[in-house]
Parts: sequence; C-alpha cells; structure tokens
Amino acid sequence: MSKKTGRQERPTSRPRATRRPRTRIFVATEGEVTEPKYLRDLQTAYRNSAVEVVHGGSRSEPKSCVEFTKEAKVRHSRLAKSDPSFEPFDEYWCVFDVDSHPKLAMALDQAQANDIGVALSNPCFELWGLLHFQNHEAALTSLEAQIALAKHLSIGRRDKSWASQTLIPLTENAISRARRLEERNTNDGETHRNPSTGIWRLVRLIVGDEL
Repeated sequence: MSKKTGRQERPTSRPRATRRPRTRIFVATEGEVTEPKYLRDLQTAYRNSAVEVVHGGSRSEPKSCVEFTKEAKVRHSRLAKSDPSFEPFDEYWCVFDVDSHPKLAMALDQAQANDIGVALSNPCFELWGLLHFQNHEAALTSLEAQIALAKHLSIGRRDKSWASQTLIPLTENAISRARRLEERNTNDGETHRNPSTGIWRLVRLIVGDEL
C-alpha cells in the first residue's frame, strides 16, 4: 500500500460556464419611431450588440417592409461571400401591425417564402406595450390601445417615444401575457385575431438567456 503523504488533494475545478453566442438578428420595422426606439433600448438594456434594427422601406406598410428585408438578406448573402470580415445574420425579422393594410396577406406569404420572421401585432404595436401592465383579452381598436398605454406611461396618446425604462423591467410579464393570448387564439383556430402580438418571440430572442 502506498503511504499517505498527509497532503490533501485539491478538488478538480469545474469548467466555467460559457454563454452561448448571441443569435445575430436583423430587424426591419414598419414604424419609423416607436418600434425601432423600443427595440434599440431593449438591446442596450440587455447588452446585446448582435441585433441591428432599421426602419424597413420608404413606405410604412407591411409589404414594403418585407421587400426591404428580402433585399437586405440577398445583399448580406453576397457580402458574406465577398468579404470574410462580414459577420452574417442568423435571422431576419419584420415588425408590423395589422391595422387596415390591404396587402397584409401578401406580405405574410412573401415573408414565409423567404424565411423571414414576422412579429405581427393586432391591432397595433401599442398592444405589446399594454401587456407589460395588464392582461387584455377583448378586441380593441388602435386608438383604444394607444389611450390605454398612454395612461400607464403618463404620456400623450400621440407621443411616439415610449418610456422604455418603465417597460423593460416588466418584459417577462409582457411575454407571458402575449404567449397566453397566442395559445388561446391558436386553440380557437385564429392565431392573428384581435388582440394578439407576436412581438414576444422577437423580444425573447433579443433578451436571450437573461430571463
């Protein structure tokens, strides 16, 4: 038998946990102010530099946003082949509302055909903001959503600059409420009915493992 030396063996150190690389996401928004500002504030709050948010297209309507994103995807693919320093995006997303856009169905079909994610809100993006503060399961108009959210944020209805510092700490609540709405609507066979918002899926990607 070997002699004991009296020295205690040092326990094997555990490997440090490493954070998974962030998913690189390109996001084009239909809106020019509210949506891009909120999403940029969100990525700043969660220190996610792997997201690029832009206003998609010269016309504020879904089809223009999808076409803009499709062109960007093709352009980035070519750039990745010619420039080794360019880091390609993993996912492409469009953010737009149902409102009363006549070409909405065409935009959704085009996005699906080009593997572009869609964060669609019915009736409008303000529903996503409202879900940070309360459940809402009854159909509502864009005006009603804007008024309800403005009261929570203590801003004017036409104020396009959300108080993101108030919303962001409540992100997990909004995701949970939006998911429940989607599950209810899907079970009823009407995924995009009023009220509903798919923003939670995009937000979950941006936030990553932080929630």
